[in-house]
Amino acid sequence: AKVLEGAKLAKAEHADMILAVGGGSVMDCCKAISLAAVSDGDIWAKYWAKPDVIACEPLPLGIIVTVSGTGSEMNGGAVITNEALKIKTRRDYPKLNAKFAMLDPTYTFSVLKKQMVSGAFDTLSHIMEIYFSEPDEENVSDDIAEALMRGVIRDMRAAIVNPTDYDARSNLMWAATMAENRILKLGKKTDFEAHQIEHQLGAFTGCNHGCGLAVIHPVYYRHICEAGAKKFARFATRVWGIPAAGKDDVTLAHEGVDALVLCLKDALRGVRLPEGNCIEAMAGETLASVAGFARKNGLTGLEFAHGIPGTLGGGVYMNAGAYGGELRQVVRQVTFLHADGRLETFENKDCAFGYRTSVFENMPGVIVSARLALQPGEAATIEAKMRELMEKRRASQPLELPSAGSTFKRPAGHFAGPLIQDAGLKGRGAGGAKV
Repeated sequence: AKVLEGAKLAKAEHADMILAVGGGSVMDCCKAISLAAVSDGDIWAKYWAKPDVIACEPLPLGIIVTVSGTGSEMNGGAVITNEALKIKTRRDYPKLNAKFAMLDPTYTFSVLKKQMVSGAFDTLSHIMEIYFSEPDEENVSDDIAEALMRGVIRDMRAAIVNPTDYDARSNLMWAATMAENRILKLGKKTDFEAHQIEHQLGAFTGCNHGCGLAVIHPVYYRHICEAGAKKFARFATRVWGIPAAGKDDVTLAHEGVDALVLCLKDALRGVRLPEGNCIEAMAGETLASVAGFARKNGLTGLEFAHGIPGTLGGGVYMNAGAYGGELRQVVRQVTFLHADGRLETFENKDCAFGYRTSVFENMPGVIVSARLALQPGEAATIEAKMRELMEKRRASQPLELPSAGSTFKRPAGHFAGPLIQDAGLKGRGAGGAKV
């Protein structure tokens, strides 16, 4: 619909050039507009339902990239959705290449973190789809791909921590262009199965492209990695730096896919001060790091969480607490991603917090972030309280040993310790585990 709307406007205004300012969707749409503006008939049927030869001269196209990831600025490819048919497909026509493309990393600084990570994963996806295609023997294209993947992972993590890190943003932008400027595909068959699946998912749901790929890739790779164990083992050792000693290719293959999943958790990390005495933290942040952030910024109310092992998302999910404090006392809002892709903000009153429970326990989806309302305090006083609570914890728990945490819920009117002791289970062990 937007392609036809743009083409109608270009014809009416006798446009002699199209300027695309945005990310991949804008670039692709403008490529199609540049063609539709000089074409008659059904452009979808002629050029996207099936490939054809472009005999005319499309309007010249210029691109200013404000969201990196797709690499569309470097080729004639365009992914277009037919909303009526619910079909999303890509065609690559060299005649649709841009006449120029401007890439300034500072234009991407204001992009939301979710969109930045989504774009970075799209770049990583492009490289992986090329990398995991024949030939599998040692070759230059794969060598370049491995270096690019390591860089994308490094720079995505850096940009999550500091969204205005010029070097990280610049590298991500350059990696996106390298992934889709056709150089990396030389000598490779390419295998874009994950993209093909996501395109149709996107046609039906409108989900974010990079987010869809982040869901599909690990599942798809777990399904096929044993059949291509040698290549996936190489992916594990050369891209993720996983030690190979004592492991066969199948084990390494699965560890490489697991590393890809763990990398995605970085998108759920980050803490900031949006306003006043509030902290907004992503669900993947540890409770200790959020409490430490509060201390550094002179905010009190979260000292009890300093020694609780686990993440903020897990803590909100079960209303974690200790020493008389609970997260329900400080949570103002929770952002939740439903299984159907909807983002919803829950106020504290809607979270149904109870003793180690919340409304989220019976809701398919994942906690994305939480906003905490705290009070001004002296950093020294806050730190002293944290030390006091940590000393209490050390006096009663073997913190020097690995721990699975508390795996019980205290019955009303009772404490877990005496109940365990009365049952004769204190000190009971099995293998290397001990109560």
